[in-house]
Parts: sequence; C-alpha cells; structure tokens
Amino acid sequence: PFALTLEDIDSLAKQQIKWFSYTKPGHQYAHTVVETFVTQEGSILVPSKLDFTSSLDRNDILTWANSSTSILKRHPFQSAASVTAEDVIMQTEHPDFHPISQETVNACRNAIQKIVQNVYPSESGQWMIRHIYRQHPYLAVKLSRAHPTSYVDQQRRVTILLDEKTLDWISLTDDQELHTALASVTPPELEDHQQDIIFNALRPYLLLTPRYVFAASKGQYVLCGLLDSNHAYLPATNEVVLMRDL
Repeated sequence: PFALTLEDIDSLAKQQIKWFSYTKPGHQYAHTVVETFVTQEGSILVPSKLDFTSSLDRNDILTWANSSTSILKRHPFQSAASVTAEDVIMQTEHPDFHPISQETVNACRNAIQKIVQNVYPSESGQWMIRHIYRQHPYLAVKLSRAHPTSYVDQQRRVTILLDEKTLDWISLTDDQELHTALASVTPPELEDHQQDIIFNALRPYLLLTPRYVFAASKGQYVLCGLLDSNHAYLPATNEVVLMRDL
C-alpha cells in the first residue's frame, strides 16, 4: 500500500524548491518544486533510463575544404504510423530498435556533412557528430561543438533529422539561443528565512502521487511518490500562481 504523505517528506520537499526565470521585461524570477520521485523510505530515486534502442555513439569531426555552392532542400515532416492492435498482440519490435548498419552510418555521415557545410559554411572542423539513432520514420543525428571554448559552446546541441530511407534532409534544430539566454541569467541568492517563506506559500499546492519507478539497484519497479506542483511563487509580489499563466 502507498503510505507516503507530504508530512513525511517536508524537509526533502523544501530542498526541491528551485528558481526559474520567465519571459517578462527584465529578469523575472519564480520558484517552484522540481518534479521528484521519492521512495516510501523518504529518499530521492532517480529513474533508470532503459535505452535498448539502436543509438550509436560517434566522435566524428566534420571538415571540408571549400564552402558549399549548392542549395539543399528541406523535405516536409511526416508523423510516424500509429501502433496497431495487431502490433501489440504480436509484440512487434518498434522500428527504433532496428540496428543501424555501417553502410547507413557512412551514408548518414556524408549527408550530415553536406548539411552542416551548407548551414555553417565557415565552421569546418568545429562540429562533431555525437550520436546517431532512429526516431521512426527518421534517423536523428545529434552534433555538438568539437572544441568548446565557452559555456554556450559546451552545452550547445544541433539535432538533424533525415529520412531513414532516402536520407533527405527533414529538419535542423540548434539550441544556441536557449543556452545564450541561460548563460546571462544570474540566480537569486536566498536566505534561510526566505526559503521558509517560499515553502510555506507553496505547501498547500504540493502534489504527491503514487508512481511505479524502475530501480536499477533492485532490478524491479518500486512504488514511489511523485512530488510535484502546478504552481509557482513570485517573490516580487508574494503571490502563488499557476505556472501555465506565466
């Protein structure tokens, strides 16, 4: 039976209060409780990632001698086919688990180099392929900076989707702007009494829901409580508001 209560984990819940900034003029801060899985013994459990897909780790640096003169065309995005009842009954393996052949890896690398050369023509030798994995019906390729020199460079990721059959270019996502924004934000410093004020304001809005989580140390699922909240505390006005309204 699930017997965990919020009173049992008061001190732990207070430790999970974190700040974040939201998009208003200037730097606006709010505080909320970070989603956390808590065992019935009162300790934090980090869910195990069971990743048995065909993801391949790579360390391929992309280089080229000249800028690309060709214009690459992006092809339209298409959603994957739905899982059918027959797939479930037959326990059909998901396409993401199909292995990626060396021939496909080589062809994928050539396609990625042409795209990066086209999008970042002056950055030869500055990008590295980190992972290639299936995201049916696509091949996803994650790149990062080969020689990072700053926080933004170190955290920056580019993800490119290719059609898994034709290797046509579908999309490119670069999260540089996100990390540039994060790097410019200075976290607020909180005194102990301020932490207590925030926690007491948020406490009526805390949620504790039963959830089964896989524990790698035990090799099985264990019953935990999911600590979470849909609300945030605004120190500028001493209000508690729904996060979706920020």
